Amino acid sequence: MVYIILPVTFLLGCRKKEDTEILERDSTDALKGFLVLYVAIHHYVQKIINPGYLYPLNYIGFICVSFFFLMSGYGLALSFEKRGNLQGFFRKRILRLYFPFVISNVFVGILYNLTIDAGYSIADILISSVTMRTVYSGVILWYVFVQILMYIVFYISFGFFKNKDIRLAVIGILSFIYICLAVYTRQGEWRYNTVLCFLVGVIIATYKEQIKNTLARYGFIIRSILLMAFILSWYLVIKGIYGYYVTFICAIFFVLLAVSFSARFNSHTKMYGYIGKISYEIYILQLPVVNMVVDLLGGNMWGIFAIILITVILAVITSKISNLINFRVFLGNNRKH
Repeated sequence: MVYIILPVTFLLGCRKKEDTEILERDSTDALKGFLVLYVAIHHYVQKIINPGYLYPLNYIGFICVSFFFLMSGYGLALSFEKRGNLQGFFRKRILRLYFPFVISNVFVGILYNLTIDAGYSIADILISSVTMRTVYSGVILWYVFVQILMYIVFYISFGFFKNKDIRLAVIGILSFIYICLAVYTRQGEWRYNTVLCFLVGVIIATYKEQIKNTLARYGFIIRSILLMAFILSWYLVIKGIYGYYVTFICAIFFVLLAVSFSARFNSHTKMYGYIGKISYEIYILQLPVVNMVVDLLGGNMWGIFAIILITVILAVITSKISNLINFRVFLGNNRKH
Protein backbone atom coordinates (compact mmCIF):
# COMPACT_ATOMS: atom_id res chain seq x y z
CA MET A 1 0.00 0.00 0.00
CA VAL A 2 2.57 2.57 1.10
CA TYR A 3 4.94 1.90 -1.79
CA ILE A 4 2.45 1.13 -4.56
CA ILE A 5 -1.21 2.07 -3.98
CA LEU A 6 -0.77 5.57 -2.59
CA PRO A 7 2.02 6.68 -5.00
CA VAL A 8 0.28 5.17 -8.05
CA THR A 9 -3.06 6.81 -7.25
CA PHE A 10 -1.26 10.13 -6.90
CA LEU A 11 0.75 9.77 -10.11
CA LEU A 12 -2.33 8.75 -12.10
CA GLY A 13 -3.71 12.20 -11.42
CA CYS A 14 -0.60 13.96 -12.77
CA ARG A 15 -0.73 15.52 -16.22
CA LYS A 16 1.79 17.38 -18.35
CA LYS A 17 0.99 21.01 -18.97
CA GLU A 18 1.97 23.57 -21.55
CA ASP A 19 2.63 26.59 -19.33
CA THR A 20 5.34 26.90 -16.66
CA GLU A 21 3.20 28.23 -13.82
CA ILE A 22 4.55 26.92 -10.53
CA LEU A 23 2.85 25.74 -7.34
CA GLU A 24 -0.72 26.03 -8.63
CA ARG A 25 -3.38 25.65 -5.96
CA ASP A 26 -4.95 22.38 -7.14
CA SER A 27 -1.59 20.69 -7.52
CA THR A 28 -0.22 21.86 -4.19
CA ASP A 29 -3.41 20.78 -2.40
CA ALA A 30 -3.08 17.31 -3.91
CA LEU A 31 0.59 17.08 -2.96
CA LYS A 32 -0.14 18.25 0.60
CA GLY A 33 -2.85 15.60 0.86
CA PHE A 34 -0.45 12.93 -0.36
CA LEU A 35 2.38 14.01 1.95
CA VAL A 36 0.32 14.41 5.11
CA LEU A 37 -0.76 10.77 4.86
CA TYR A 38 2.89 9.79 4.84
CA VAL A 39 3.50 11.89 7.94
CA ALA A 40 0.96 9.66 9.72
CA ILE A 41 2.48 6.51 8.24
CA HIS A 42 5.94 7.72 9.26
CA HIS A 43 4.86 8.11 12.88
CA TYR A 44 3.22 4.69 12.80
CA VAL A 45 6.36 3.02 11.44
CA GLN A 46 8.35 4.62 14.26
CA LYS A 47 6.13 2.75 16.73
CA ILE A 48 6.76 -0.66 15.11
CA ILE A 49 9.56 -2.67 16.71
CA ASN A 50 10.59 -4.48 13.51
CA PRO A 51 9.34 -2.41 10.56
CA GLY A 52 11.14 -4.52 7.94
CA TYR A 53 10.64 -3.14 4.44
CA LEU A 54 8.90 -0.12 5.95
CA TYR A 55 12.17 0.96 7.59
CA PRO A 56 12.96 3.81 5.10
CA LEU A 57 9.70 5.50 6.10
CA ASN A 58 11.34 6.28 9.44
CA TYR A 59 13.14 9.00 7.50
CA ILE A 60 10.33 10.48 5.44
CA GLY A 61 8.55 12.65 7.98
CA PHE A 62 10.82 15.69 7.75
CA ILE A 63 10.67 15.52 3.95
CA CYS A 64 6.88 15.76 4.01
CA VAL A 65 6.84 18.58 6.56
CA SER A 66 9.37 20.57 4.52
CA PHE A 67 6.76 21.11 1.80
CA PHE A 68 4.28 22.55 4.30
CA PHE A 69 6.82 25.14 5.47
CA LEU A 70 7.65 25.92 1.85
CA MET A 71 3.98 26.59 1.08
CA SER A 72 3.57 28.63 4.24
CA GLY A 73 6.36 31.02 3.27
CA TYR A 74 5.27 31.06 -0.36
CA GLY A 75 1.62 31.75 0.49
CA LEU A 76 2.42 34.54 2.96
CA ALA A 77 4.69 36.31 0.49
CA LEU A 78 2.16 36.09 -2.34
CA SER A 79 -0.63 37.31 -0.04
CA PHE A 80 1.46 40.32 0.99
CA GLU A 81 2.27 41.09 -2.64
CA LYS A 82 -1.45 41.04 -3.46
CA ARG A 83 -2.66 43.02 -0.44
CA GLY A 84 0.31 45.30 0.04
CA ASN A 85 -0.08 45.40 3.82
CA LEU A 86 -0.21 43.22 6.95
CA GLN A 87 -3.56 44.39 8.29
CA GLY A 88 -5.21 41.65 10.35
CA PHE A 89 -2.20 39.41 9.75
CA PHE A 90 -2.02 37.65 13.11
CA ARG A 91 -5.75 37.50 13.86
CA LYS A 92 -6.58 35.68 10.66
CA ARG A 93 -3.72 33.21 10.75
CA ILE A 94 -3.61 32.45 14.45
CA LEU A 95 -7.34 31.75 14.54
CA ARG A 96 -6.97 29.34 11.63
CA LEU A 97 -4.46 27.45 13.71
CA TYR A 98 -6.28 27.86 17.01
CA PHE A 99 -9.82 26.62 16.47
CA PRO A 100 -8.91 23.37 14.65
CA PHE A 101 -6.42 22.62 17.42
CA VAL A 102 -8.96 23.19 20.19
CA ILE A 103 -11.62 21.05 18.52
CA SER A 104 -9.24 18.24 17.60
CA ASN A 105 -7.74 18.17 21.09
CA VAL A 106 -11.20 17.76 22.61
CA PHE A 107 -11.86 14.86 20.23
CA VAL A 108 -8.55 13.25 21.17
CA GLY A 109 -9.23 13.55 24.89
CA ILE A 110 -12.66 11.96 24.54
CA LEU A 111 -11.38 9.17 22.28
CA TYR A 112 -8.50 8.37 24.61
CA ASN A 113 -10.93 8.09 27.51
CA LEU A 114 -13.24 5.80 25.54
CA THR A 115 -10.63 3.55 23.95
CA ILE A 116 -7.60 3.31 26.22
CA ASP A 117 -9.11 4.56 29.48
CA ALA A 118 -6.80 7.57 29.70
CA GLY A 119 -8.76 9.09 32.57
CA TYR A 120 -8.63 12.72 31.43
CA SER A 121 -11.12 14.92 33.22
CA ILE A 122 -13.30 17.40 31.33
CA ALA A 123 -11.27 20.19 32.94
CA ASP A 124 -7.99 18.60 31.77
CA ILE A 125 -9.26 18.38 28.21
CA LEU A 126 -10.69 21.90 28.05
CA ILE A 127 -7.80 23.65 29.77
CA SER A 128 -5.16 21.96 27.61
CA SER A 129 -7.23 22.71 24.49
CA VAL A 130 -7.78 26.43 25.04
CA THR A 131 -4.13 26.90 26.04
CA MET A 132 -3.00 25.05 22.88
CA ARG A 133 -1.31 22.19 24.72
CA THR A 134 -1.93 18.63 23.60
CA VAL A 135 -3.96 16.67 26.10
CA TYR A 136 -1.69 13.65 25.76
CA SER A 137 1.64 15.46 26.33
CA GLY A 138 0.81 18.73 28.08
CA VAL A 139 2.98 20.81 25.72
CA ILE A 140 2.31 22.82 22.59
CA LEU A 141 2.62 20.85 19.37
CA TRP A 142 6.02 21.67 17.88
CA TYR A 143 4.67 22.30 14.38
CA VAL A 144 2.14 24.83 15.67
CA PHE A 145 4.82 26.57 17.74
CA VAL A 146 7.25 26.85 14.83
CA GLN A 147 4.51 27.95 12.44
CA ILE A 148 3.55 30.80 14.79
CA LEU A 149 7.23 31.64 15.21
CA MET A 150 7.65 31.91 11.45
CA TYR A 151 4.58 34.15 11.27
CA ILE A 152 6.36 36.48 13.69
CA VAL A 153 9.57 36.29 11.66
CA PHE A 154 7.66 37.09 8.46
CA TYR A 155 5.86 40.01 10.13
CA ILE A 156 9.13 41.52 11.34
CA SER A 157 10.71 41.13 7.92
CA PHE A 158 7.87 42.45 5.78
CA GLY A 159 6.52 44.93 8.33
CA PHE A 160 9.74 46.80 9.04
CA PHE A 161 11.74 46.53 5.83
CA LYS A 162 10.95 47.61 2.27
CA ASN A 163 13.82 46.15 0.28
CA LYS A 164 13.03 42.60 -0.80
CA ASP A 165 16.59 41.35 -0.43
CA ILE A 166 16.83 42.75 3.09
CA ARG A 167 13.53 41.05 3.93
CA LEU A 168 14.92 37.71 2.80
CA ALA A 169 18.13 38.32 4.76
CA VAL A 170 16.17 39.10 7.93
CA ILE A 171 14.11 35.90 7.60
CA GLY A 172 17.31 33.94 7.03
CA ILE A 173 19.10 35.48 10.03
CA LEU A 174 16.15 35.03 12.40
CA SER A 175 15.65 31.45 11.19
CA PHE A 176 19.33 30.73 11.79
CA ILE A 177 19.09 32.20 15.30
CA TYR A 178 16.14 29.92 16.05
CA ILE A 179 18.04 26.89 14.74
CA CYS A 180 21.07 27.74 16.90
CA LEU A 181 18.90 28.18 19.99
CA ALA A 182 17.11 24.90 19.30
CA VAL A 183 20.42 23.08 18.92
CA TYR A 184 21.82 24.74 22.06
CA THR A 185 18.77 23.75 24.13
CA ARG A 186 18.97 20.23 22.68
CA GLN A 187 15.60 20.25 20.98
CA GLY A 188 14.78 17.34 18.67
CA GLU A 189 16.15 17.99 15.20
CA TRP A 190 12.66 17.62 13.71
CA ARG A 191 11.82 20.94 15.39
CA TYR A 192 14.20 22.91 13.20
CA ASN A 193 15.60 20.90 10.27
CA THR A 194 12.83 22.04 7.89
CA VAL A 195 12.57 25.70 8.98
CA LEU A 196 14.75 26.95 6.14
CA CYS A 197 12.13 25.70 3.67
CA PHE A 198 9.94 28.58 4.86
CA LEU A 199 12.64 30.97 3.62
CA VAL A 200 12.85 29.04 0.35
CA GLY A 201 9.11 29.56 -0.11
CA VAL A 202 9.43 33.31 0.40
CA ILE A 203 12.34 33.45 -2.05
CA ILE A 204 10.37 31.58 -4.69
CA ALA A 205 7.40 33.92 -4.30
CA THR A 206 9.69 36.98 -4.44
CA TYR A 207 11.46 35.87 -7.63
CA LYS A 208 8.63 33.87 -9.10
CA GLU A 209 8.80 35.21 -12.65
CA GLN A 210 12.55 34.74 -12.93
CA ILE A 211 12.23 31.18 -11.60
CA LYS A 212 9.43 30.39 -14.06
CA ASN A 213 11.53 31.66 -16.98
CA THR A 214 14.53 29.64 -15.85
CA LEU A 215 12.44 26.48 -15.53
CA ALA A 216 10.92 27.10 -18.95
CA ARG A 217 14.40 27.06 -20.51
CA TYR A 218 16.30 24.56 -18.39
CA GLY A 219 13.55 22.64 -16.61
CA PHE A 220 14.62 19.14 -17.61
CA ILE A 221 18.25 19.67 -16.57
CA ILE A 222 17.26 21.31 -13.29
CA ARG A 223 14.77 18.54 -12.42
CA SER A 224 17.34 15.85 -13.21
CA ILE A 225 20.01 17.46 -11.04
CA LEU A 226 17.62 18.06 -8.16
CA LEU A 227 16.27 14.51 -8.34
CA MET A 228 19.75 13.01 -8.14
CA ALA A 229 20.75 15.41 -5.36
CA PHE A 230 17.63 14.58 -3.36
CA ILE A 231 18.06 10.81 -3.74
CA LEU A 232 21.72 11.02 -2.71
CA SER A 233 21.03 13.24 0.30
CA TRP A 234 18.11 11.06 1.44
CA TYR A 235 20.36 8.00 1.17
CA LEU A 236 22.87 9.75 3.42
CA VAL A 237 20.08 10.51 5.89
CA ILE A 238 18.93 6.87 5.99
CA LYS A 239 22.50 5.65 6.44
CA GLY A 240 23.21 8.25 9.11
CA ILE A 241 26.17 9.69 7.25
CA TYR A 242 27.11 13.25 8.35
CA GLY A 243 24.48 13.06 11.10
CA TYR A 244 21.26 15.02 11.05
CA TYR A 245 22.93 18.02 9.37
CA VAL A 246 22.31 16.51 5.96
CA THR A 247 18.53 16.63 6.65
CA PHE A 248 18.65 20.41 6.13
CA ILE A 249 20.04 19.94 2.62
CA CYS A 250 17.77 17.00 1.84
CA ALA A 251 14.65 18.98 2.81
CA ILE A 252 15.67 21.91 0.61
CA PHE A 253 16.43 19.65 -2.35
CA PHE A 254 13.01 18.05 -1.96
CA VAL A 255 11.03 21.29 -1.96
CA LEU A 256 13.03 22.64 -4.90
CA LEU A 257 12.34 19.39 -6.72
CA ALA A 258 8.62 19.78 -5.99
CA VAL A 259 8.69 23.35 -7.32
CA SER A 260 10.50 22.30 -10.49
CA PHE A 261 8.06 19.47 -11.16
CA SER A 262 5.11 21.80 -10.56
CA ALA A 263 6.28 23.80 -13.60
CA ARG A 264 5.89 20.72 -15.81
CA PHE A 265 3.08 18.67 -14.25
CA ASN A 266 -0.30 19.24 -12.67
CA SER A 267 -2.01 16.95 -10.21
CA HIS A 268 -5.78 17.09 -10.01
CA THR A 269 -6.50 13.95 -7.98
CA LYS A 270 -9.76 14.83 -6.20
CA MET A 271 -9.14 12.54 -3.25
CA TYR A 272 -5.72 13.98 -2.45
CA GLY A 273 -6.91 17.48 -3.27
CA TYR A 274 -9.67 17.22 -0.68
CA ILE A 275 -7.32 15.71 1.89
CA GLY A 276 -4.86 18.52 1.16
CA LYS A 277 -7.46 21.13 2.04
CA ILE A 278 -7.72 19.62 5.54
CA SER A 279 -4.02 18.73 5.82
CA TYR A 280 -3.52 20.92 8.90
CA GLU A 281 -6.35 19.18 10.74
CA ILE A 282 -4.96 15.80 9.71
CA TYR A 283 -1.49 16.77 10.85
CA ILE A 284 -2.54 17.76 14.37
CA LEU A 285 -4.71 14.66 14.71
CA GLN A 286 -2.52 11.95 13.22
CA LEU A 287 -0.01 11.45 16.05
CA PRO A 288 -2.56 10.88 18.85
CA VAL A 289 -4.53 8.61 16.51
CA VAL A 290 -1.33 6.67 15.80
CA ASN A 291 -0.71 6.24 19.53
CA MET A 292 -4.28 5.09 20.08
CA VAL A 293 -4.25 2.60 17.19
CA VAL A 294 -0.91 1.13 18.28
CA ASP A 295 -2.28 0.60 21.80
CA LEU A 296 -5.40 -1.09 20.42
CA LEU A 297 -4.12 -3.04 17.39
CA GLY A 298 -0.38 -3.24 17.80
CA GLY A 299 2.00 -2.74 14.90
CA ASN A 300 0.49 -4.39 11.82
CA MET A 301 -0.58 -3.33 8.34
CA TRP A 302 -4.22 -3.02 9.37
CA GLY A 303 -3.10 -0.22 11.64
CA ILE A 304 -2.19 1.92 8.64
CA PHE A 305 -5.72 1.64 7.22
CA ALA A 306 -7.21 2.40 10.64
CA ILE A 307 -5.00 5.46 11.15
CA ILE A 308 -5.81 6.96 7.77
CA LEU A 309 -9.54 6.28 8.09
CA ILE A 310 -9.92 7.57 11.66
CA THR A 311 -7.70 10.60 11.12
CA VAL A 312 -9.44 11.71 7.94
CA ILE A 313 -12.93 11.32 9.46
CA LEU A 314 -11.97 13.33 12.55
CA ALA A 315 -10.22 15.94 10.38
CA VAL A 316 -13.32 16.42 8.22
CA ILE A 317 -15.48 16.99 11.30
CA THR A 318 -12.87 19.28 12.87
CA SER A 319 -12.56 21.30 9.67
CA LYS A 320 -16.29 21.82 9.29
CA ILE A 321 -16.75 22.95 12.90
CA SER A 322 -13.69 25.24 12.91
CA ASN A 323 -14.66 26.76 9.54
CA LEU A 324 -18.09 27.55 10.92
CA ILE A 325 -16.56 29.20 14.00
CA ASN A 326 -14.04 31.14 11.93
CA PHE A 327 -16.79 32.28 9.57
CA ARG A 328 -18.83 33.60 12.47
CA VAL A 329 -15.80 35.29 14.04
CA PHE A 330 -14.74 37.02 10.83
CA LEU A 331 -18.32 37.87 9.85
CA GLY A 332 -18.94 39.35 13.28
CA ASN A 333 -15.81 41.48 13.09
CA ASN A 334 -16.68 42.65 9.58
CA ARG A 335 -20.13 43.73 10.75
CA LYS A 336 -18.59 45.77 13.56
CA HIS A 337 -16.49 47.60 11.02
